[in-house]
Amino acid sequence: MKKNPVRVLVVDDSALMRKLIPQMLATDDSIEVVGTAMDGTFCLKKIEELKPNVVTLDLEMPGMNGIDALKEIMRRQPVPVIVFTKGGGQWLERIADIGCDAVGIDWTTDIGAARRRIGARVAIQGNLDPIALLSTPKVIESQARAILAAAGNEPGHVFNLGHGIVPSTPVENVEALVECVHQATGRPDFDARATYREMAENRAPRGSSRS
Repeated sequence: MKKNPVRVLVVDDSALMRKLIPQMLATDDSIEVVGTAMDGTFCLKKIEELKPNVVTLDLEMPGMNGIDALKEIMRRQPVPVIVFTKGGGQWLERIADIGCDAVGIDWTTDIGAARRRIGARVAIQGNLDPIALLSTPKVIESQARAILAAAGNEPGHVFNLGHGIVPSTPVENVEALVECVHQATGRPDFDARATYREMAENRAPRGSSRS
């Protein structure tokens, strides 16, 4: 039985992004973009009208910005929220205070300093520099463990890259990173290679073949 698609509302003041994001999401049959909005005010109206499962929300917009819109969303119907913005280190305290569950940071923000600034109010997500994956497993492990140590564990840490993965990243380096993180966080039995390759198979373009 085919599952119902995830209904997504795209909110961005850029007309280009309101076109590009739906185009990218349309490549996945499990996602349906049900609408777009240009600012926070329209976002709130579209949420009431379209009942999306997920909202991609730009933070800097004229009129009602994304942070104010998210505050209103949380007031009306609290939902799990992770807020990530590239270069958003300057807004950490404000983001942490809007009622989100986690703050995502990119690789330009020191994760230890970020933890000290937001304290235990929310979990933190981040933030290995994607370029590190172009190095060696030894370097990757060293940097990953440094991030894990600096992030601490109260009230939580979601380990990920500090931005998108570089297309030329070797698969074996991604496998090494996943294994390192799971070993360091108490899951040495996790089969990173099998999981990563299964993900790659599931994301392969239709009609393609793999040897």
